[in-house]
This record gives sequence, C-alpha cells and structure tokens, in this order.
Amino acid sequence: MSRTPVQARVEARTGLSLAARILLCMTLSIVGAHWAVRLPFTPVPATWQVAAALFAGLYLGARAGWISQIAYLFLGLAGAPVFAFGNGGAAYLFNPSGTGGYLLALPFAAGLTGLLYDRGGRSVRAGLMACAAGLVVVYSIGCLWLGLQLRFTPVQALLHGAGWFLFWDAVKALIALIAAQRLRPGRSAA
Repeated sequence: MSRTPVQARVEARTGLSLAARILLCMTLSIVGAHWAVRLPFTPVPATWQVAAALFAGLYLGARAGWISQIAYLFLGLAGAPVFAFGNGGAAYLFNPSGTGGYLLALPFAAGLTGLLYDRGGRSVRAGLMACAAGLVVVYSIGCLWLGLQLRFTPVQALLHGAGWFLFWDAVKALIALIAAQRLRPGRSAA
C-alpha cells in the first residue's frame, strides 16, 4: 500500500509511522485513564481519556483515531489495567456503576472528531466544532448508559454525567486541539 502525500509529510515531520502514532494515541488514553480523580458528587471519575480520544481523532484522522481507541478498549477488555484507577477487564467496562458508556463512546468520538476536522480543512474553527461534536458523542452515550444503569432521570443523568465535566472537558479539548495543530501538517490559521 502506498502512502499519500499527506501521510508522507506527517511521517517526515513527526518521524513516526502510522502504527507508531496509533500506539502513541492508545498510550495517551492509558495515561489519561490513570490520571483519574474520584468525585464525591458523581460516580464518573474525572480523567484525561476524553482529551486523548479527541486528540487521536484530530492527530490521526477518523479511521486511525478510531482504531487507536478500539485498540485501547480491547486491551482493557483483555484484562490489562488500562482503565481508570488501574482497572481492566469486561467486568469493569460493564460494571453497574454506569461509567462504561463513556469508554465505549471513545472510538466514536475519535472517529467523528477526525472526520469533521479533516472535512473542515483542519482549521482552528473546524477543530473546535469537531471537538464539540466529539464531546456530544461522549456525553450522549455516557449519560444514556449512566442513566440506564443507575435508573437516573434524564436530568439526573445529564447533571451527574456531563454537568460537572463540561467546562473542564472543553478546556482539555482545547489543549488537544492546540497539540494536534502543532503536530499535524496542513495547519490553517483560519
């Protein structure tokens, strides 16, 4: 399979092959999961996983970003301690605390973010819109799962699953966008 000119520029600029960049983004998700903080007012821990998934989409594009997050989930499902607080396995992913929906949303968020960012010409504006769409995916799937598992009303699910996190996830999304803009070729100032 031949490389596209964009892939060749990315590899030349970063010195990393596509497989290495996928592994890098998967590793960022693992590190982001381990930077977890329990909050007393919600069962959902504060982590950097969402930022890692958004960065994967922005940096790798839709397909490779999705693959990096699927690989992360499969690693966790296999029992590796890659989820929050060093947990792993299907039992953690599908536990009754209701947080598994956020993990399951990560590949879809990365894929959509990458797709929208690329279609928008990789501008800052496109990146902001792509990250917002990625956050909507994470919160939609995560809050739905949380509400179903814990029998919350829709308002309770949104409050416990998104309300406490929205501002900080927006800040982390901005950090992911800045990093992707610096690392990925074809940057645009608009």
